[in-house]
Amino acid sequence: MNAVAFLFAIVLALVATVSAAKAPFPVPATYKVSNTHSATFGADGKLTVKSTIRCTRIPCHEAGGVGTWSYDAKADTMTVRMAINPSWTVAQTWSCPAKSRDMNVSVLGGCKLVSFSGAQADKAPLPANAPTWTRQ
Repeated sequence: MNAVAFLFAIVLALVATVSAAKAPFPVPATYKVSNTHSATFGADGKLTVKSTIRCTRIPCHEAGGVGTWSYDAKADTMTVRMAINPSWTVAQTWSCPAKSRDMNVSVLGGCKLVSFSGAQADKAPLPANAPTWTRQ
């Protein structure tokens, strides 16, 4: 029985290690990406964007929301996706080549929006002019 429990613990540790390797930083993590936006990257692929921008119209693509994110280790890029409403989905692919070497990767630098799709996807879910992301 102890051998089975030990084997199970090793398998769980391996799964956790492989899952953590799918992100360029330890997750969950919240980064301030601009003066107006912060993004929380969950270990389950959930993305939460918070913004200080308040809109008078609905839907408001710049006010934040919930979406998904994924990391492509081969290309070293992150893709974020968000449905603004059922017929309006935006996607952005980011490259952040400079990463601080501390344990939590507290700064992502040189961030560039490499590609985007959807109406106004250069503004949402994250603003295109966000070159430095600071972990909160």
